[in-house]
Amino acid sequence: MSNNPQDTKFKQWLDILQQESWQLELIISGFAIYGLFMIIDPIELGNLEAQN
Repeated sequence: MSNNPQDTKFKQWLDILQQESWQLELIISGFAIYGLFMIIDPIELGNLEAQN
């Protein structure tokens, strides 16, 4: 790596972004889990209709 201050500033920014990305991951995971729970009833209803 070079001693360019812009390179070190960019590396520090990436390190901070990596450390704080868990918040966004937590939000996305929460929406995904919520979506999975919300789709259970329509799937079960479709399954019952298909059986009849």
